[in-house]
Amino acid sequence: MNIVIRKEKNYSNKRYNCNNNVIYSISNERDCDEAIKLSKYYDSSLFIEISYDNGETEYVDLQSYIKCGDKIETNKITPHNHDENIKSLADVLVKEQKNECINKILNGADPQTLYDKLPLFFKWNGANLIEVVNCKNVRNITQVKPKVYIAPFVEKDGELADEMMGLILKKASASATNSANNILKTFNKKLKSDISISKTQIVNI
Repeated sequence: MNIVIRKEKNYSNKRYNCNNNVIYSISNERDCDEAIKLSKYYDSSLFIEISYDNGETEYVDLQSYIKCGDKIETNKITPHNHDENIKSLADVLVKEQKNECINKILNGADPQTLYDKLPLFFKWNGANLIEVVNCKNVRNITQVKPKVYIAPFVEKDGELADEMMGLILKKASASATNSANNILKTFNKKLKSDISISKTQIVNI
């Protein structure tokens, strides 16, 4: 995943060619009368603004997350073909980063280590958050627009968060089902129903 942090807002020269406000191609050329070139009026859709107590401001550039099929209107870009919780480009960014973390965890990465390495704005939860930068400067987040937040994957007591445990159990159940069916297939048989692994079956090793 490519997350671009800019000190100043910078708009691309791309043109978004549309039909009834739906993007059908993205290029440096204007292919139709409905071609749109993004301007400052799309700030809230294109950038996550991060302000710190020391007066520093950063912007997370979301232009690379605009895809064909997205709806583009004045001051708003609506992603397409996503679940009901995806209402903005920021939501797409969070979902992709979260999925990337989850896949790494399911392949053996340490959840807390991954969470610790997430960019600061992903840890925003509505309250001031202190982060030490380069072991020297302490920065307090004062506002993030729109709010970007990924819940920790690990609880304070060391137990996996319910969401993470649910995903692990789902993958384990699917893996067990596939393994069993691969064995049974040799004998022209298969499971009547999928194997379900519950949290109560899990113990520490």
